[in-house]
Amino acid sequence: MHANKIVAIILTKDEELHLARCVESLKKINAKVVVVDSGSSDLTCKIAKENGCEVYFNPWVNYSHQFNYALNNFVGGADWVFRIDADEYIDDQCAESICKKVEDESVNAIYLNRYICFKGRLLKQGGMSKYYMLRLWRGGLGYCENRWMDEHIVVEGENSSLCDGKLVDESLKPFGWWLEKHVGYAKREAVDVLNQKFFLFRESAGVGKNSKTRFFKKIFNILPIYIRSWVLFFYRYVILGGFLDGRQGYEWAFMQTLWYRNLVDMNVKDVLEYMRKFDVSCSEAIQEKLDIKVV
Repeated sequence: MHANKIVAIILTKDEELHLARCVESLKKINAKVVVVDSGSSDLTCKIAKENGCEVYFNPWVNYSHQFNYALNNFVGGADWVFRIDADEYIDDQCAESICKKVEDESVNAIYLNRYICFKGRLLKQGGMSKYYMLRLWRGGLGYCENRWMDEHIVVEGENSSLCDGKLVDESLKPFGWWLEKHVGYAKREAVDVLNQKFFLFRESAGVGKNSKTRFFKKIFNILPIYIRSWVLFFYRYVILGGFLDGRQGYEWAFMQTLWYRNLVDMNVKDVLEYMRKFDVSCSEAIQEKLDIKVV
């Protein structure tokens, strides 16, 4: 594999705890790393430069806007593009599999199996052991879909392959940070839920192998508000065996379904009530109640 055949894009803000670990794992596939920072106040940019990354700055709007900005400006000439977050890393088996699959001329998109490590435990139940995400694609063929949450990469004429090994998502930050982050996520996801009803912006038509998940998510959003979170909890924790992951399995299922999904529903409800009370558009209500300007 010749140098810089793969260009990895990492979007950062205050990721000094994670960045070196992520970049170190990318050395296994000889990737060039591009870091696009949105205003870190810690040592993120310094660590990036010390680890050989190219570092750029761009103000934050949302994930898809930031990622597509990086695609359009900093990966010219790349044979392959790799999307990876700062708090993620690839294991040895995954790296070995990537190196083989990028040499396959019939493939233009590669799915990695993402695992969550929550409070020190790698979750293997509750649907967490087979969660393939499109993370590598041939340069010039992919872009990040226009959504506020749960953004996927769309590849033209996708001919894909599944990668062996693990892409591990493991945050080293305190649990309070996790809570704060998901409060923000819940606002963004509420925008996507409302878009399903009010068509505030255009989403991509399909997302490859993730289209099945997206379909079921649309069905999920049609279920009665607040009740749907309990349905999801029962499905993940009981039907898919989340209870087998012990204490962390329960806490993950509880926080990701009952707590988080109810928070999303509360935001949706607030916007709908504001629309009715003041007779304003959905976009105006979102900006007032969620402090998000839909673009």
